[in-house]
Amino acid sequence: MHLLSIRFSEVASVKHGNPDSRLLRPMITPGGNSRAGNVTLRTLIEEAYGMKPFQLTGGPCWIDRDRFEVLAKGDKSASPDQVRRTQTRY
Repeated sequence: MHLLSIRFSEVASVKHGNPDSRLLRPMITPGGNSRAGNVTLRTLIEEAYGMKPFQLTGGPCWIDRDRFEVLAKGDKSASPDQVRRTQTRY
């Protein structure tokens, strides 16, 4: 078992996104934060686990329909690469 060098704090916000807006991919923002703007649950799962679209099958009908705005605050000293590695380990 590897210990992660950074952790997301207990501060996260998940809200419904705008279904009429264009899809924005998840991104790492300065200060170790992770932001996913107007993304589907399928996109969040694929990004979190480093999956290709064909690797995730099934799920409820809203997995591709409903959109979410997600903001997670991380360690301010974390580099974008550290945040990406942390996301893909869960």
